[in-house]
Amino acid sequence: MQSVSVGQVIAGGGVFDPGQAQALKDAGAFAIQLDLRLWREPWPDQAWKEWLGKDRTN
Repeated sequence: MQSVSVGQVIAGGGVFDPGQAQALKDAGAFAIQLDLRLWREPWPDQAWKEWLGKDRTN
């Protein structure tokens, strides 16, 4: 029976590049940091209204 690493399972059984794993971790960490920063520093009401207005009119 062949042993399969977690990385290979994630990659769909293919060869999993450790560099790719690190890139995914970095991207995830960046997204979390960005999310936390936006959470701590909410947009001004005017910016939200403009963003929501653009979103609805497109």
